[in-house]
Amino acid sequence: MGVTIALDHYKVYKADYAMAHYKVYSVYPAIGPSERDVELRDQFSEPGFIPAIAREIKYFATPASKTRPNSSMAGDTDNLYDDPTHLTWYRLEVEKEEMTVIFHNQFDGQGQRWRIHGPVYLLVPTDKNKVPGRDESMHFLCYEVVKVIKGIEEQLTDKIFNLRDQYNKKEEVEIMKPKFFCAPVGKIYEGRQETERVDEHLACYEVGTQQGDLVDRRPVTISNQLDELLELTLRETRMLCVPSEKRDWSR
Repeated sequence: MGVTIALDHYKVYKADYAMAHYKVYSVYPAIGPSERDVELRDQFSEPGFIPAIAREIKYFATPASKTRPNSSMAGDTDNLYDDPTHLTWYRLEVEKEEMTVIFHNQFDGQGQRWRIHGPVYLLVPTDKNKVPGRDESMHFLCYEVVKVIKGIEEQLTDKIFNLRDQYNKKEEVEIMKPKFFCAPVGKIYEGRQETERVDEHLACYEVGTQQGDLVDRRPVTISNQLDELLELTLRETRMLCVPSEKRDWSR
């Protein structure tokens, strides 16, 4: 006898494909606050805010443009690397759960379905090197992928792209396995509340590069609601985060 799994239906959140892609660098050594008490609420949470603790910084994301090799930088996501909002990834201590999410982005023709666990990271909008302009509504909660039920392996035959950000005019990467699904989140910190942007999600994929781990260190000074004028050292490119449209989810 077959087993039917009922999937609860929820509002479809449209992806803004004019939103920047994000190139994610590792931060080494990991650095940041030993403890920041925050309250969080996203589309997967029960009504109301839940308490959490933001720990060390593991990654830092820069806006990036994405094109195919041997193409000009015109079109696709050109010039989106000029977006002033960067994203600092804080490891999160919070009660975690598993769920299945169904979504769509530019990498698929028939959608993707991932089993995810978390949240594990809080992404905080950040100014870089004392240049202001960050969008304070661009907070995300990221959930780790524990199982790919339907991926891009057969939907994206050519997985090679060029990425351009404020550090590199062109870096060739290969899209590899899914790593995180990130949902917009509302945050309360020190009495200040930021409202989530419900129409924007990110699907983050591990990438391979020709440079591998042998890259120059990149010093950066960051400022956001959790840290002011904190110095980080960026290392290798680890992930590409792509704007995505969430269609459904279930526990």
